[in-house]
Amino acid sequence: MSDPKVVLVTGCAKGGIGFEYCRAFAKQNCPVFASDIPQRMEDMLELSEDKIETLELDVSADESVASAVNTVLSKCGRIDILVNNAGIGSTGPLAELPLDAVRKAWEINTLGQLRLVQQVVPHMAAQRSGMIVNVGSVVGKVPTPWAGSYCASKAAVHAMSNTLRVELRPFGINVVLVMPGAIRSNFGSANMEKLGNCDWKLYKEFKEAIAERARASQSGKATDATVFARHVVKKVLSPKPPKQIVFGHMTGLFAVLSCSPLWVRDLFFSTRFNLNKKGRKDKSRDAVANMEARLAKVELAMADTREGLDLIEQGMEKGLEDLREQIQDLRERVLVSQVQPVSHEEFVSFQGKVLSMLASMESRIEALATRMESRDQEVRQELAIYKAAVSARVMATQEASRVEVPKPHRFSGNRDARSWITSYGIWSDTLRLSH
Repeated sequence: MSDPKVVLVTGCAKGGIGFEYCRAFAKQNCPVFASDIPQRMEDMLELSEDKIETLELDVSADESVASAVNTVLSKCGRIDILVNNAGIGSTGPLAELPLDAVRKAWEINTLGQLRLVQQVVPHMAAQRSGMIVNVGSVVGKVPTPWAGSYCASKAAVHAMSNTLRVELRPFGINVVLVMPGAIRSNFGSANMEKLGNCDWKLYKEFKEAIAERARASQSGKATDATVFARHVVKKVLSPKPPKQIVFGHMTGLFAVLSCSPLWVRDLFFSTRFNLNKKGRKDKSRDAVANMEARLAKVELAMADTREGLDLIEQGMEKGLEDLREQIQDLRERVLVSQVQPVSHEEFVSFQGKVLSMLASMESRIEALATRMESRDQEVRQELAIYKAAVSARVMATQEASRVEVPKPHRFSGNRDARSWITSYGIWSDTLRLSH
């Protein structure tokens, strides 16, 4: 068994996802170093109960980052996993948001991650192994109104992670990009506190809509931070970590929006965040509610498929474990064959068991393909209804002579489930179909 992985996590104050990352890694017997800015050191005191060490670390300061990394190295001699979790919100219309606020968000959310990467990579490269986990967001792929600064900082994290993944491969360093959906934490309340000092001028009438965006990720259906952290840690510590981990409430919605035409996104977000034309507010909201209901069905379909995949994966892992035990038993018997020789009949029997297990796995894979093909058809139908509803709404709310509705993309009926998933990105790498 390999030695436990030494983990350094940033942004670990209680109430945030980083706090739960630390506890999840500690439960896997990993030596964990939790870090945050000096003002939040007291918010990490409870972590000592799980034998987690705490450090002062300001990701926006070179000296602070170097000091924290050197402290971990002096105590453990290595850093196996870096989790770049520290981040802040940045809510407000880009046309009025102070540049200092934008600069601070980028300094922490984007450059803060790169600053840590540049400090730990030389040590990971020397040991020819390591993993960097960068936390992005679903809004880094599909930006939303009233949060352009935050979305842009996370989009930069995505680009940076995709580049690092290739550049660091020669040194045995893996890079994993985490894209959370709506996760329940103190992130929304922190955003609201910052908005209290804002006095919008041009967007004064949109104050409530902007505030709604600040707390949007903290709805009643948001994924629990503990559940999210455990899911991510399980994937990160797996023998073959995925390149991306997309998980949490609303990830299905954003997956659909990511492959929708821009006019569909614009219509959805402008109505969702009160940027639609005056006099059409109520009807537009009804249309968006119907759209969200349709998209919810798609998300449920994907969740059902994920559950089926997990069950099949568990069954395959159990089959492989049984196979390993059978091989080990035969090997031990062969090694002591001078005393207890293995008969031809026993060997043929064992061979039959191995072939039976392999056939069982093959049938499970075939069952998975059939299930995915069936689910593929259901999702296509829901998407067709969704696009038809959007097109009808556009025609009903604007003058027909001034509207040029793009022709909806038609799905090719001869594509199998795997091809459709790969092309349109509806399911994330968490399904690990390609691994």
